[in-house]
Amino acid sequence: MFHGNSADRVRGRPGPCLSPLSLLQKGCFELRKWASNSQQLLNTVPHEHCEVPLRQNEESTFKILGLHWQSTTDSFAYHVAEIHSVCTKRSILSNVARMFDPLGWLSPVIFWAKHLLQSLWLSNLSWDDPLPPDLSEQWQLFSSQLNSLEEIRIPRFIDILTPDYIQVVGFCDASNKGYAAVIYLVAPTCRVGNSNVVLIKAKSKVAPTKQLLSIPLLELCAALLLSRLYNSLHNYLTKLNVRNVTFFSDSNIVLAWLRTTPHLLQTYVANRVVEINKLADG
Repeated sequence: MFHGNSADRVRGRPGPCLSPLSLLQKGCFELRKWASNSQQLLNTVPHEHCEVPLRQNEESTFKILGLHWQSTTDSFAYHVAEIHSVCTKRSILSNVARMFDPLGWLSPVIFWAKHLLQSLWLSNLSWDDPLPPDLSEQWQLFSSQLNSLEEIRIPRFIDILTPDYIQVVGFCDASNKGYAAVIYLVAPTCRVGNSNVVLIKAKSKVAPTKQLLSIPLLELCAALLLSRLYNSLHNYLTKLNVRNVTFFSDSNIVLAWLRTTPHLLQTYVANRVVEINKLADG
């Protein structure tokens, strides 16, 4: 996957694909299945080497890294597969497993499905038993609304006008059902006083059932999840010269724990406080 400034190609300067293309041609390797949001770039590639010719006023969709990329709008989209009509634990697990969401952009939706699966496990149903009426009704309502996900468009390109003013903002929260974390990138735009806020990555987890945790402990787990989420993006964010990183939690207890010397805390809390501080500072 290559990207670059389309203005360079307009002015006749070599595009980002030409260097690796010419290099591979020296070894008699030909790159094929080209797709781009720039018709000018595709004009430099033989027609038979293109995945799908890009035509004006036509939306071309490609599968890239498990997601759907729409070249005309240069954005990612989701495709919802057909939902099995039979309501059993087996069919619901199959449907939920097909919701591929590597960056967590659908975390609110995926979390609801995870919680329903947890309820199915706690109900001690076998794989092919019919669901109780209340759970069956919840799943039917949920599955009937999944097609709305196909209307979501997430821009592929993050326009950063002034790299020196990039900020990273993270949020975490928890309830008795589970906890989640999300990270945004904030960068100024051309308009004075306006900022471009981009969802980078998110993740959610259901609350454990074998070990019942209080709300403050779940809030602590959410803070740890946020720290790990940030650490997974660290190599990417360091290249952007991020000026400021801010994490938010609405739990005063968790904030107090993070300011406390770990040896004064219980083992469960202390271990997580140490890891949070280490990852956040890293």
